[in-house]
Amino acid sequence: MDSHQELSLATRACYWQGITGLKVFSKEDLATIDAAIRDAETKGLSDETITDFYLLWTLPTAVGSAILITEKRVTRIQSMILSSPYRQILDAPIARLKTHGAPIDRYVLNALELGLDHKKVAINIRANHYILNSGEFQDDEITAIFQYGIDHNPRKWLRLDSLKLKDVPPGILQVKGIEVLHLNGNPITKLPPEFFGLKDLRELKLEGTRISELPRGLGRLINLELLSLKYSRLEKVPAEIGQLGRLQELWLNESRLEDLPEEIAELKELKRIAIGLTPLARKTARVAQLREMGCPL
Repeated sequence: MDSHQELSLATRACYWQGITGLKVFSKEDLATIDAAIRDAETKGLSDETITDFYLLWTLPTAVGSAILITEKRVTRIQSMILSSPYRQILDAPIARLKTHGAPIDRYVLNALELGLDHKKVAINIRANHYILNSGEFQDDEITAIFQYGIDHNPRKWLRLDSLKLKDVPPGILQVKGIEVLHLNGNPITKLPPEFFGLKDLRELKLEGTRISELPRGLGRLINLELLSLKYSRLEKVPAEIGQLGRLQELWLNESRLEDLPEEIAELKELKRIAIGLTPLARKTARVAQLREMGCPL
């Protein structure tokens, strides 16, 4: 790994910690940044490093974490940029990042106009809407980007809410070790067969999606403890749900649910089934029957 790659990894660690609060930025990363600053002060900035230095310079305004690299380092970086051909980038700092959806796409597009590595900017500021919708990232790139997040998050949580996703991106389905996956508020209509290869899932939220029916592959998610399709278009639950022996919570309220399969009674760990404001909830005889079967409605 060359010094440019090391700087990029250190910059990414800095942003990851600044955005998530998870401690991944190390003394070695700081030493890498210091070495890069000294080298650039001697040799000048280059096309290979300018995007990382831009990201480090705007870190305090972007995530409020100047403490990670200190104000003194930021000032040195600013001085280098000011006396370089790249000085125009100082007119485009990244403001405080408050969302990971479309509103922060503009910072990626600004980077593109400034001649920076806009894809690197997207990755660092976690512009997931841009990464997943722009068409500029290949499946293997998407896998690598989000694998980093899973590997550096003890909860193994991947939140992809309200990103206007019509399908689950194939690159996401290759990420290993996802335990918590939120896809709420996306216009997804179905789950592909490959989705059920995410066997580490413990929590799956598909709230507000356009999914009307769950495929039979659902039974392969044997570690699932919580499943939520609140506010979705779900009408039917497959009999395979009876294979989810660890399921404890099933949230289907305000969906279009018509009924539940008999196999639901086989789930001995199930503590809560929410069906409020669904067509099923109005079928008093069927609800009574399900309760007699032991369903915690």
